[in-house]
Amino acid sequence: MSSATGLSVMDVAVLDALDHVGATPDRYVKNKRVLDEAFQCHNIPPRPGYQVLCDLSRSWVVHLPLVDFHGNAGSPDFGPASPLYTESRLSPLGAAALAAERGEIGPLPIGLINGNTYVDGPKPPFDPTRILAGVRSAAAGGSDEMIAATVGAPSFPGGCRVQYDQERLVTGVRTRLDVCANVAAAGPGLIRITSIPSDINSGTIVLALEHRAEHPPPERPEGWPALPPRLPIRNINDQSADGRRLLEVTLEPEADDDAVIAEIEGIWGVHTEIDVTLGQPLARILRDWVDFGSRDDLDDRLAIIANAIRG
Repeated sequence: MSSATGLSVMDVAVLDALDHVGATPDRYVKNKRVLDEAFQCHNIPPRPGYQVLCDLSRSWVVHLPLVDFHGNAGSPDFGPASPLYTESRLSPLGAAALAAERGEIGPLPIGLINGNTYVDGPKPPFDPTRILAGVRSAAAGGSDEMIAATVGAPSFPGGCRVQYDQERLVTGVRTRLDVCANVAAAGPGLIRITSIPSDINSGTIVLALEHRAEHPPPERPEGWPALPPRLPIRNINDQSADGRRLLEVTLEPEADDDAVIAEIEGIWGVHTEIDVTLGQPLARILRDWVDFGSRDDLDDRLAIIANAIRG
């Protein structure tokens, strides 16, 4: 990952291709042309190039989109339209990221905010506002503990819950994130599943729920671990729209809402695990980032990120 932005080589190449074809923040360009440029200049095949282009624009994938996409960019459960029929341009932050890569401005902590777990990388994402606060704490000479407390837990764009070993993560040791969707009662006999991890297809969860509802566990020999019980589910309704996912689960009469919620939370997809590592202590990453650029323009660089957060 780049020391100027924390972005991958593929990310930077796609941003560079957008710039070369004139897809600046005030002008859209057909994505087919962008992908042709990425292939000719950086030898990036169209299919993975389009995936990167789309991911850099998707609010449910990255906290800070670097690409402004025009057309059907897909959804958490469905792919995008053909690049023949969609357009893109650099977002203001995408243009700033490219400027940082070219040494025209100081570094920007974009990669630390967006992470790269969405492409099976090891870097978790963090809340943008808390990263900015952590940078200010590092610049002011805050302790490792203060910086880690300021940054807080890894934070995914979809808002899923995260449990982890803080000491291992902030000291740069590989650790496992326990990631879970939000499962809550929305009324008697009605459960809502929201904030589904971005790399999980909603249909996978629906199929798992339907299977648990339709197939009671077989009897097992005495002394064997008990299998999960049949779920008393009457209906599952997928209400997802506009990049936000919502599954409504209607229970059978007399079902115990709390018991069903506990069972749903244990289903793979609703609950998943991700191995991550920062590679070095979090406090050192932020201090190095502050020292890598000029402290004179630190406020200006942080303002670029703050403006992107405000949208």
